Amino acid sequence: MQQADEILEVLNEKLGGTALSWKGDHASLKIEGQYVVDLIKIDAQTVELLSLIRTFDGALNPALITKLLAANYQGTMTGAARIALTPDEKLLALTRRIDVRGIDIALLEEILGDFINYVKFWSSDDVKAFFKEELESDKGAGLENPDFIVSKV
Repeated sequence: MQQADEILEVLNEKLGGTALSWKGDHASLKIEGQYVVDLIKIDAQTVELLSLIRTFDGALNPALITKLLAANYQGTMTGAARIALTPDEKLLALTRRIDVRGIDIALLEEILGDFINYVKFWSSDDVKAFFKEELESDKGAGLENPDFIVSKV
């Protein structure tokens, strides 16, 4: 591949004609009827994978942010992806940027598969257990949904 637009062509072919298309610089891929991975075209050769993993209804919990940064360290709980806070500080996302130049179909499948596995991981009971104390603190602060969530269909 040489251009970001080719990713959707390849995915459509691999997924049996699924009608993925760019809406501006954005496309959404539904996985297993359960998860959503957004593809964002950064430029002609770069695409970012993004899946929302948590909302914030109020002030950021410093203990949670500290633990999230530790989880991000050297890919400990993120692999090649990273945890990011949206500019409005309301959403936490798992993201991975891909330079498509020179990527073949097999490597794209590997990258996407790895990312999807981490999306699933972030919706697991293991993650909730790891962040239990911080999530309970958020619950005590009156947040509507203190648990980790993942973009769902």
